[in-house]
Amino acid sequence: MTHPTPYDHARKIGNKGDLVKHAALANILATLVQQHHDSVFVYAETNAGRPNCVLPSSGEWSQKGGAGKFSKSRLLAADRQHRRKSEPARFPALTAYDELALLCSELKTGCVYPGSSELAFRALRCADRRLEFHLWERGWLAHDDLKRHYLAWPEVRVRQEDGYAGVAELLDRSLSFVLIDPPDTKSNHLVEPLLAALAARRIPFLCWTPTGGTTLGPGMPPITLAGHFPDLLKRPDCQAFVVRWSAWGPFSGCQLTVLADIEPLARAAVDAVCAVMNNGDDKTPWAVEAAS
Repeated sequence: MTHPTPYDHARKIGNKGDLVKHAALANILATLVQQHHDSVFVYAETNAGRPNCVLPSSGEWSQKGGAGKFSKSRLLAADRQHRRKSEPARFPALTAYDELALLCSELKTGCVYPGSSELAFRALRCADRRLEFHLWERGWLAHDDLKRHYLAWPEVRVRQEDGYAGVAELLDRSLSFVLIDPPDTKSNHLVEPLLAALAARRIPFLCWTPTGGTTLGPGMPPITLAGHFPDLLKRPDCQAFVVRWSAWGPFSGCQLTVLADIEPLARAAVDAVCAVMNNGDDKTPWAVEAAS
């Protein structure tokens, strides 16, 4: 039996896309877990990846705009000081991400950075909530890591199968939250009907998809790309926005598509990330715009 070439997150872990996705995810879950005092929180993820990664000496986490730079921001450091003194933070929407993913410290080579499933797992455990996790991962290396990592937790089920079909089979159960995080846009035709089905049932979801484009050169405005899932975004119960962190080049940002009920939570976290990342000498500011 031959295995497909695995998608390894080691080089990309903690990059700009992770920063945006994980900050939004942490802020959303920090609110949703408070609404499940007496019920089991059922979390599902279609493309789980590795549960944790040790940050390598080089990689996108340490490059300009990655989680490494974010963790060393003086604005974030000031917020940490305010929280230690029980004073109001300037960016409360980033508190959950800082405490769950960064552990209120500066990232360095050798630090362990969580994948999205581990971030969600920490959020539920810290809130002392009963949980049930359904994780899908097709890559065999990442799948094996997930199985070993959650071996002691029978509440966490890991499958090496199609996550989109897997979540569809759970739609009539009491799903509390679903994360859809494909590595590219090749499966968008499968993702869109799943998001529509989740929205029809008012199941909170966050979908991260990469966007990209080019310009005529440095300093020129980026080409405006059509948003993903155009039919879905005609629905009043779905919203999306694009986060851009590069004005030119082959890859410029990502799209976050969410159930409308939780859009303010995702947007607050992403706006705060942009404010922190723009507080420096970067020539290209981070920006958020409506998906169109």
